[in-house]
Order: sequence, then structure tokens, then C-alpha cells
Amino acid sequence: MHWSVPKPGQAAALLSRRALIVLLLLLTVVSAAGIVGVLQSSTFNSEKRKQSYLRSGLDYVARGKLREASIQFLNAIQIDPRWAEPHYQLAKVALRLSDYGTARLEFEQVVQLAPENLDAHAQWGYLLLDEGKVIEARDQADLVLAKQPKNADAILLKAEVHSELQEPDLALQEARQAIALAPDNARAYVTESAILIQTKKYPEAEAGLRKILQREPNNLQALLSLGTLLGQLKRFPEAESAIQAAVKAAPENASPRSALMQLYLDENRRDEAKKVAEQAKTDLPDNTSAYRMLADYYVKIGDLDQAITEFGVVGKEHRTDWAIRKTHVQLLLISNRLDEAEKLNNELAASLGDDADVLIERAQIQLKQEKPDQAVVSLKSALRVTPDNYLAHLVLGMAMDQTGDFSGAEREYQEAARLQPLMTKPHVLLAELANRRSDAELFKKETEWVLRVDPASATGYLLRARAELGRRELDNAESDANKGTSLEPNNPSGPATLAQIKLARGATAEGERLLNHALELDGDYVPALTTLTGLYVRAGHRDQAIQRVQEQIQKRPANSEYQHILGELYWENKDYASANAALEKSVQLDTHNDPAWQLLGQVQAAQGSLDRTVETYRRWMAISATNPRPYVYLGQIYASRGDWQSAQNFYRQALSADSGNPPAANNLAYSILEHGGDLDSAMSYVMIARRGDPNSPIIGDTLGWAYYHKNQYKLAASVLEPVALALPDDASVQYHLGLSYQKLKQWDRARVSLSRSLELDPKFDHADDVRRALQQVQVQSTGDDALDARKGS
Repeated sequence: MHWSVPKPGQAAALLSRRALIVLLLLLTVVSAAGIVGVLQSSTFNSEKRKQSYLRSGLDYVARGKLREASIQFLNAIQIDPRWAEPHYQLAKVALRLSDYGTARLEFEQVVQLAPENLDAHAQWGYLLLDEGKVIEARDQADLVLAKQPKNADAILLKAEVHSELQEPDLALQEARQAIALAPDNARAYVTESAILIQTKKYPEAEAGLRKILQREPNNLQALLSLGTLLGQLKRFPEAESAIQAAVKAAPENASPRSALMQLYLDENRRDEAKKVAEQAKTDLPDNTSAYRMLADYYVKIGDLDQAITEFGVVGKEHRTDWAIRKTHVQLLLISNRLDEAEKLNNELAASLGDDADVLIERAQIQLKQEKPDQAVVSLKSALRVTPDNYLAHLVLGMAMDQTGDFSGAEREYQEAARLQPLMTKPHVLLAELANRRSDAELFKKETEWVLRVDPASATGYLLRARAELGRRELDNAESDANKGTSLEPNNPSGPATLAQIKLARGATAEGERLLNHALELDGDYVPALTTLTGLYVRAGHRDQAIQRVQEQIQKRPANSEYQHILGELYWENKDYASANAALEKSVQLDTHNDPAWQLLGQVQAAQGSLDRTVETYRRWMAISATNPRPYVYLGQIYASRGDWQSAQNFYRQALSADSGNPPAANNLAYSILEHGGDLDSAMSYVMIARRGDPNSPIIGDTLGWAYYHKNQYKLAASVLEPVALALPDDASVQYHLGLSYQKLKQWDRARVSLSRSLELDPKFDHADDVRRALQQVQVQSTGDDALDARKGS
């Protein structure tokens, strides 16, 4: 008899029939036995299927059909995601296909599912090392060696770790120990040769690689290493032969093709390099390293516009290749195409949610938009997802630096340095921070660290040179600048730094020559042109400065900042029509050039056309709807016209775009205090401004004025006194301080401050109020004197 399983709607009816309880219990026993049988059968079939997929995958590997093998291993994983073996096999195949992202993820899965798999720990360590995670890689090697002290792979991994840590003697000793333990391990010989190259023992390194190739002519690592070495030695035909052999030995691997493309670029054979990239994209359409090679080619030759176009094409063809689309965002950021970067970043966020990379890129966009407070929020969200993310800590430090939270910035830079001890960037940023804070001890420590980790760091020497220049240690500065320039002769920062040293010595002609050389190296190097034009202006040759900028614009017509510099020069010359034309061009080239927009409005106001200024700032606002600056400037214009209601509205819109914007919060608070409104709201806004810019005397004035309106006169005076010292020529500050002294019955001080206010500006907005206050002080002080006299009598 066949018993069918009740449908959900039938179950309650069956249970309500008490007469059938015994029968149901019996059926339960019978059915359970049947279900167990079915489950056992299903489990048995699943076990057979997953084993079959694994065997099929291994068979494909044996026949060299790696993509087919990957599919079979994935099928096995789909049946049993917690079975370590197919993850392990998939990881090894991914390595052979140069799909390092998949390999890293799969090896990570294996060490979690099967921690006894020591090979997986070692291989994962190598991949961590490739990512720059030196400490984590060392930990994996140590874990293996604790269980197997003579594990050649782990010893070799330690060798590569020590090589990364700039400890070549120890690295070479370990590599040779690995060779002794596993004389057939080609990677050990390749590592030994790499260490010999590191120590500039080129003949010995070459001999070692050729020895490997005598035994294994198609050894991919050896061929690539030999090709790279020969390329460094400028033996290009031999290098090309070795790399071409690598391409032939591993036609489905993108690494040899990438190496060949780089070799051609090193030889300045761009057309051939491009053909290699195009062929790789055609031959290996499913290999991420291959189909992005053409886009990478454009990046390498500096054609960012074409690179962005190609990454866009590849991103549409491979919509779930998130790495491609994230790189696309980065290039848009570098090119200051912020609107496009923001749009693509939002699309990625919709697909990936709280992805750390997406959040970090969002923060980088916000920093470019000068919204460091919002960037801090995005980066803290990223760190909740990946607490040990080096880049998140680094960019968070930069964001905190911009908000004025220097101790927070220092802490984040230090954490980034801890996570990636071989990366010089956090140490460079720490040194720059220390230099700005006049922390000589920290500056020295960080600069020396940069140069110890990377003795060939041009940045380290140039950074130290600039600090020495600031301390007028000109001999030391020149020595370091020369060293940095010799290490990177094509880096425009070198001659630009040397130029500043020469100018400090009074060698004007030599300084000018070096600045022009920096611009020859990089036609878009703005600091060199800025220094050069400043040199001409200080010498009284503003026309020469204008001519020089125009010459550079002829060479770099798409440089928005050059048009901005030209506009500033015309502005200072009071040639407002020419300034207007240059600045209009500047904001067309870069719609996010905020200083150019601001100056354009000022130029139009100077021409007597405040309406045009309003129109310009409204254009700016339409282009950058989330930028608080145009709202603030419009608020200031409407305030100057006496339309304080519109002004307050614009300040509120600015705060909607950036809730912590100090100028908007300050101006709104001051407007409320001046025109009547909720004093608690005014105090709240000025506190927002104070948190954002704690050292601003302008915000200090508003805070003191708020305390005055709240009848807290002692607090008002205590805040306004240092403000008056910082802004000694501001009539309003003296007025506010004078009124505070009046309320405190400090008549002499009140008279001095109020009188000073009128001396500074007899016609300022509150001049009549000052005069009345002075009369009151006179009456009040006379009354107090009379009262004191009566008491004395």
C-alpha cells in the first residue's frame, strides 16, 4: 500500500481525528524508516556525484584542460561546500591560470575547513605576500614550520618574506636551505636567483636560472625571471626570446604575455606592446588578467582617457568582475571625473552593499569633493567590514588630517604602517604631518624609516630636503635633493625642490632653469609653474608671468589649474575681462575646481555685476549639488544685500549637503544672533562650526557673541579676548568685546574696546550702536563713581 505524505493543508485535519492517533504513530514509525532510506539513498548519490566530479576534475588537470577542471571542482563544491578537497584542487588550478583572486579565496577556505593541510597554509602565505601582507605571510610560514620544521615550501616562503623585509643574507640562507631539502623545487632556485638580483649579483643569478632551464626548459617561473633579468640588463633580444618561450610554454597563462607587453614598453615598442595586449584579450576571453591587459596598457603609457574608455568597455562585458569596475572608479578619480566616479561607485554599492573597497572609493570621492567629515563616516563603515584594511586606515588618516584631527590622523597612519610595514606611504604622510606640526623627532623617525625600508626612495630624500630647506639647512637640503633627483631623474619634484633651494640661496637664474626643467619632465606639474610665476611676480614682472602661463597652456590646453593661475594673474592686474575668460575656461575643463569657481564669482562682483556672480554660483551649485561652498557664497551675497532670510536658507542648504561645514554653521548662527531667532539654535550651530574648525577666530567671535546673547558675559569676554588679539583690526570683534565688558561693569575696558571699534570703521553696521553704548558707559560709570563717593562719605 502506498502512503503519500500529507500536504500542509491536510495536516491539521489529520491531527484532529483522535481516532487515528495510534494509526498516525504507527505511520510515523513506518514513514520515518522510509524517509531515512530515501535520505540515505540521496546522501549516497550525492557522495557518488561529488566524488565523480572530483575525479573528473583531476582527470582534466592531468590532460591540461584547466578550465574544464575548474568547472568540475566547482560542481563538487556546489554539492558539498564544506568539503575541503575540491576547494584545494580549484585553488591549485586557479594558480596555474594566474587567477590569483580565486586562488587566494580558495586556499583561505581550505585552511579554515582543513587546517591540517599544511601545503594550503604555505600557498596561501605566498598569495598574502603577493598582496603585500608580509606579516600575515610570515605567520603562515611559522605555523607550518612549527609542525614540520623541514617543510621546504614554508622555508622558501620565509626566504621570500625576509627578501621583502630587505634582509637578503637571511633570505639567501633560507632559499638555499629549501634547495637542499627539495632539489627538484624549481621555485626555490627562482627565489634564490631573485635574491641574488636584489643584491645585484646578476651573473650568479643568471647562471642559476639557466641551470634550471637546462633541466626544465619550459619552467615558467624560470623563463619569466630570466626574461625580466635580461630586460633589466638591457639585453632585450635575449629577454624577448626567454619571455616568448614562456608564452609558448603556458599559452593559457596571462603572466608571460603581460611580461612581454612590459618588455616592449621598456624598449619603447608601443605598437607591439599594444598588439600583445589585444591578442591576449582575443585568445583568453575568460581570463581576467588577459581581458584587462589592453586597459592596463593604456594606463602604463599614461593615456588615462583611453584607459577609462577601455575599462568601461570591459566592465560592461564582464559586469560581475568587480575588480575591473573598481579600477574604473579609481581612474575616474585620478582624472577628476568625479560625477562619473560617483555614479559608478553608487552602482557598485547597489550591487555589493557594504563592500569595503566600494566604501573606501566613496570616501576618496568625498575627499576630492572636500567633504572630509563624510569621508570619515564612510571609512569607519569600511573598517567595520574589514578592520585590518590597510588602505582604509591610510585614507582615514588623510580624512582626519583634513578635518584637523591630527592625533587621529597620526593614529591611523601608524596603524596602516603596522599592517603594511614595507609600504612607505604611511611613513611619508606621518613625516609630512610631523613637519607641519613642527614635531622634529617624529619627522626624523619617519623619514629615516622611509629611507631604511626603501634606500632608493626618491620621495624620502626629497621630503627630507624640503624639511631641511624649511630649517635653512641648505647644504643638507641640496645634498638630499640631488640624491632624490639622481634616483628618479624623470620625477619633476626633484628639480622643483632643487629650484627652491637655489632660490633660497639667491641663485635666481638657476632656480628658474630648474623649474622650467621640471615642466619639461611633466607638462602638467602645477607646483613648478606656481613657483615660477610667483618668482616673476615678486620681481615685478607680472606680464612675464602671464606670458609664461600662456606658453604652458599652449602645451597643456586641458589643464584647468593653469587657466586658474592665469585668471588669478589677470585678477591681480585688475584685467577683469581676461580673468573672467580664463576662469570660465578653467571651470569648463574641471567642473570641480572650487577655487576657480569662487574667484570667477569675485571677478564678476568686481566688475560690478553681482547678478552675474549669483548666476555663476547657481551654475556651480547645479553642477555640484552636494558641495556646500556655492550655497555658502550665495548666502554671503544675499546677506550683503540685506536679504537675511534668503541667506539663512542657503546656509541651511549648505548644511544639508555637509552637516559639519564650519562656514555655513557659523554664518547661520551669526545671522540668527543678528536678526533675532532661537538662541539655542544659534548656539547649536556655532558649536558645530567650532568642532569643525576649533582654532578659527571668526568662529570664536560668533561663539562669544552667542554667549553675550545668552547673558553669559564672563564666558563671552573670555572667548572674545583672544579673538581680539587674533583680529586686532576687526571693528565687530571690538564691539562685541566692548559690550561684554559693559555688562561686566568693566567701564575702562568697555570704553577702550568700543572706541577702538569706531576708530577701525566709523561706518560699520553697528557704528550707531557703538556710539550709544559709549554714552551709556559714560553715564553708568559716572553713576557708579557717584555711588562710590556716597558710600565713602
